[in-house]
Amino acid sequence: MAEPPAAKRAKLEQWSVDSNECTSIVFLNPAQEPGVVEAARCHPEFTHQLFGEDEQITGFRGLDLSLSISQRSFAALAELKFDEKRASGADDVMGKMREAFPEGLAASRSEYERELAAVEQPDLASLGDSVLRADLRSGGAVEVKQATLCSAHPSVKALHARMQPLLLFFVDGGSAIDPDDPCWHVLLALRTEGAHTVVAGFCTVYRFYAYPDRARLRVSQVLVTPPHQRCGVGRALLLAAYESARACNAVDVTYEEPTDALQALRESVELAAAAALPWLRERASAAVAALPPDAPAANGAAAGVGAKEAAQNADPGDSHPASGADAVPPRLALAAADVARAQGELRLPKQQVLKAWEALLLAALEAAPPERRQAGRQALECLVRRRLGGSAASTRRGAEGKRIFADGEQNWVMMKVGRMAAFTKSTATAPVAKATCTERPGLR
Repeated sequence: MAEPPAAKRAKLEQWSVDSNECTSIVFLNPAQEPGVVEAARCHPEFTHQLFGEDEQITGFRGLDLSLSISQRSFAALAELKFDEKRASGADDVMGKMREAFPEGLAASRSEYERELAAVEQPDLASLGDSVLRADLRSGGAVEVKQATLCSAHPSVKALHARMQPLLLFFVDGGSAIDPDDPCWHVLLALRTEGAHTVVAGFCTVYRFYAYPDRARLRVSQVLVTPPHQRCGVGRALLLAAYESARACNAVDVTYEEPTDALQALRESVELAAAAALPWLRERASAAVAALPPDAPAANGAAAGVGAKEAAQNADPGDSHPASGADAVPPRLALAAADVARAQGELRLPKQQVLKAWEALLLAALEAAPPERRQAGRQALECLVRRRLGGSAASTRRGAEGKRIFADGEQNWVMMKVGRMAAFTKSTATAPVAKATCTERPGLR
């Protein structure tokens, strides 16, 4: 008689363990290397890329997976302990770990200690050009160095290759990048602790071409190791990315699918940069000061003024376009010329400039007389709604009529659907954008 499904599930659960809970990541004390002495320990946030979407390891009881990481070289050791292992059907835990660490994974403590003893402290001058120095909240300072990955010193390439697998454990969907692509640049955050300098985090940036002779930078991988988090290392890495953009006269800095935490840090960095522009702060203060105590949420719209009269009050340089009944620029809108100026000085995309502008307006409203605040907040709310609505509409317009078609096993073609008939009849049609999907800029 077949065993009921519920009973089978119960037996399987006895041999299953949460891969996040049973895995410990240990960062070694650099002052004690080549000894394997723990400095910090944490659990991974994600293991689904190794052990499946349910993040379960099956076939073991009392499982303990320990991953030791050197803060000097990022050499790694994996140790697996368990009380009992099922005779058949157990997951190949060590095999999956070796796949995640293609640069090598020590399988025994003695082998690991020999590897640590053989590692020489890298020459700091070889790690790239200094981009930025910053003081840390917890004391000390961090220096960020930059190098083009494909032509970097071998020690930089090796360091990045050994750090990269940690993205799998701390970034949802983190992936590797192609180190031979000349458009990849790496930023290394160096933190000195006593006589030892460690890499506290890294960031990779992809440099795209921008017509006619400039570049756009896209921040991709960003990782600050747990022992150095919440002290300003991540902020220093992002500041270095903007400094790099200014140095090469890039149009702006964008981000590839940032996590919520990275997006929050990004906007904090960008707002601080915007607030450091005296002329932009003055514009915000002047816009709030121009609001009368009984100002409506938009130029005449909320007070019932007709569309013709409201349109006469419109700013031709409105940077927050709207449509329909809301096609009236708010009093607080930043003129298009000022948006362009802020983009150039801050190296930000338009939407990020508008977000920073709204934050400056809010700060100006908080400092305004009480009788202006309610009306000012209504106007600011209108401004935010229009930006969000305009962004969504722009995305829809950009996607209208476009489809993706397979072109072989690894390539794809995107085109307007209306052009498909002409494309199928002749290859001598208008140029069609084509890209390979075997490699894309790595995540965060």
